[in-house]
Amino acid sequence: MEKQYFTTGEFAKLCGISKQTLIFYDKIGIFSPEYKDKNNYRYYSVYQYDTLDILQSLREIGMSLEEIKEYIQNRTPQLCVKMLKEEEKKIREKIKKLRKISSKMQNRINITVEGISKMNSEEIYISKKSEEYLVLSSDLSNMSNGDFMMELIDFTNYCKAKNLYQGYELGVIVSNENLKNGDYLSISSFYLKIDKKIKDKRLYIKPEGMYACIKHIGKYENSYKSYEKLKKYIYENEYKIIGNSYEESILDFFCESNEDNYMTEISIQVSR
Repeated sequence: MEKQYFTTGEFAKLCGISKQTLIFYDKIGIFSPEYKDKNNYRYYSVYQYDTLDILQSLREIGMSLEEIKEYIQNRTPQLCVKMLKEEEKKIREKIKKLRKISSKMQNRINITVEGISKMNSEEIYISKKSEEYLVLSSDLSNMSNGDFMMELIDFTNYCKAKNLYQGYELGVIVSNENLKNGDYLSISSFYLKIDKKIKDKRLYIKPEGMYACIKHIGKYENSYKSYEKLKKYIYENEYKIIGNSYEESILDFFCESNEDNYMTEISIQVSR
């Protein structure tokens, strides 16, 4: 026999799989050697490489051995094209999902890196911010504690159902009125920041403009201290509060075990 065939071990090495996998594929009728000698030794042709490569690719994207076997037993050129198109569509859908996951992770990385760089700083600063896209909960102003919790559950479920999570934690809005009255723990709504404008009845566009900002470090119930510092700075520097307050978690339970090290950015829209 001329050396145009590979033994099971040689072909397995060529294809980057185990010898046992090749033998298993042969036994269940998915992929068999081109030639067996009188001693039942298996020999594979180099021309079988592409076929096995496609088979392995189908396995990698989640196609079961049963599905592959059914195709092998009934294969025609037309069925081949149909099957590959269906699997290619699944791949595109998986790529789309993976890209969204990657985007979520990158957003979380960026937020956490920002927090690390400001871990020991509660400085106040004025920031020119572009408009941002938020998805809002219902108005929480007059809700009881029970209704408040139910709205939080409903809102998170809504965001999940709409596939809106993009690596940002839920934020809260304190209304202009509550802000001026010093009622900092009275939340008017939850929000979830998203990267792009969408058609949604809950969409709210946070105005572009100047914002007075502070990184509150510590437990949420102590955020009033940071609010008082921020408002003092605003008035002493002759700014006017013209909008709501927005609170966004920077370092939280996801990456920090000590509640005293939690970080929340508080930003209040201002003007001269």
